Amino acid sequence: MNFCDECNNLMFPVEDRQNKQLLFKCKHCANKITVRKNQKEYCVYQNYVNQDEETNIDAVVNPDVIMDPTLPRTRDVECHRCGAHEAVFFSAQSKNPDEAMSLVFVCTNAECKAFW
Repeated sequence: MNFCDECNNLMFPVEDRQNKQLLFKCKHCANKITVRKNQKEYCVYQNYVNQDEETNIDAVVNPDVIMDPTLPRTRDVECHRCGAHEAVFFSAQSKNPDEAMSLVFVCTNAECKAFW
């Protein structure tokens, strides 16, 4: 954190787009300080996105969807875990645009709630 030398208030980071520099500016007295250190030292947060990661179905499926009355139900499938013959299903889209949408089935047995 940087504080203003003139009024002792907090300095906020501002970008000087013409000179491509990082500045700190006081909102009260408009005092500006040019960053002399490496910009990486002032980095507060970095977000890394992994594009290779495939869609994890665990993150898509909420087991409580069996209570949703708007979702279609079927009795044509059998649960691989408990053997129940009723499931709720919905379509889930993959993050990969080349892959087609897939149907996700969730067992309606309250103790099971398995999905496939």
